[in-house]
Amino acid sequence: MWAALIPILGSLFGKIIDKAVPDPNQAAKLKAEALSHLLAMDQSELSSAIGITQAEGKGLKANWRPITMLVFVFVFVFVFIFANNYIIAPYMRLFTGHSVALALAPDM
Repeated sequence: MWAALIPILGSLFGKIIDKAVPDPNQAAKLKAEALSHLLAMDQSELSSAIGITQAEGKGLKANWRPITMLVFVFVFVFVFIFANNYIIAPYMRLFTGHSVALALAPDM
């Protein structure tokens, strides 16, 4: 997030420092310090994001996400087949005379 704001904030701080400090050498020194602080903030945010990503990769979340997705897919398929066979197909048969009933696996 900071990477996009660093040029804008640097320019803003530069203008403020130019108006507040009459000595050009002192102003240049303050501008360099302000820019270095902005870059340090960006580096700390980046390093914390890397740490969070590494912790997630090592934790249980990395293992549970695929399992959770498989469970949701199987539940969705079961609900779709159930809704088709007992709600949609009877209405199709009533109005058109034809219907498509999906076969439910015996284990389900």
